Amino acid sequence: MKMFIEKQKMCRLFFLLFIIIGLIGLLITFLNKHSPQFYMVDYMADKKDSTAIRILIVDEISYNKQQILNSAEHYFWTQINLDTLLLFPNYHMSFYRETKYLTRNFKEGNEYKPLFSHWDNTMDWRNHNDDRLCDISISIRPDGSGLYWYKIYKQGFFGFFTFCDKNIYIMISFDNIKEFYHKKETSLSFGEIDDIENFGSMENVRDKTAPWGEILSYLTRPKDERGYDLSETGASDIFFQEAAEGFCSWFILQHMRGYKPFVTMMSKEIEINDILGTE
Repeated sequence: MKMFIEKQKMCRLFFLLFIIIGLIGLLITFLNKHSPQFYMVDYMADKKDSTAIRILIVDEISYNKQQILNSAEHYFWTQINLDTLLLFPNYHMSFYRETKYLTRNFKEGNEYKPLFSHWDNTMDWRNHNDDRLCDISISIRPDGSGLYWYKIYKQGFFGFFTFCDKNIYIMISFDNIKEFYHKKETSLSFGEIDDIENFGSMENVRDKTAPWGEILSYLTRPKDERGYDLSETGASDIFFQEAAEGFCSWFILQHMRGYKPFVTMMSKEIEINDILGTE
């Protein structure tokens, strides 16, 4: 009887310890302010189908679903503007957590470094279903109405016990994309662009101004006989890199609230001789 009581006490002690560790973990998860970094590892655009897809690796991201959604939504709406959505009315982004094997240098078909498996060490997205954070998509109809949806994947307890968690799927319909875009602009506070330090990178210049830079980069990348990219950049990236600093400043000025664009005037005299014949 005495031994039974002692076992009960030990069980209660371990259970209490487990609860305390869990509460501390939850507290850290909810209160820790992460500054996630996003790295685009794949981009596909089809003008014929009006579809664009980005796959991103995210570093320093919380396990809290609300924080994951907030970070992903902020990235989605700050990296594509209204003109981009009108050009590609079907836009999708998939976000993955950066891990030991799923890094910002991931390229499907390449070999894992470090070794992932002795049986098959080829990089494959199917190996990383558990690393998914969320998906965000928007589909716009010709009349301007459409659907916006997101799916947050189960995160479990710091990535463990995911069987106790579940995915969250939300779909929102809208009647006017312009109104919906401005609503997101207001709620996420991304309309004001007044700091060149927050915008002055080559990647952000390309993403903010339109998808043309990414498309040109993709089209001008050298490829092998099978069609696989031989490099991560194309010839057009050199041009964009050289033009980034000045173009970035110009873009910020054009989009600052209340900014009145300056007017450039030129005067040139041309002497014309023997152009108009006389009789």
